[in-house]
Amino acid sequence: MLVVGQKEEEEKLVSVRSRFAGDEGQKTLSEFIDQICKEIRTKEIRKEVVLEEKK
Repeated sequence: MLVVGQKEEEEKLVSVRSRFAGDEGQKTLSEFIDQICKEIRTKEIRKEVVLEEKK
């Protein structure tokens, strides 16, 4: 999922959220496109990042 709010628009970034790693931080749109195209081209299967629960 890409999030583009006012802050991201001003900074020309997208915030990336995935089911694999949750919040992946901000990237330029071209960085995101390069990364996702590489995943598609190589058919890379990403592993889910499991975060420890806070007690």
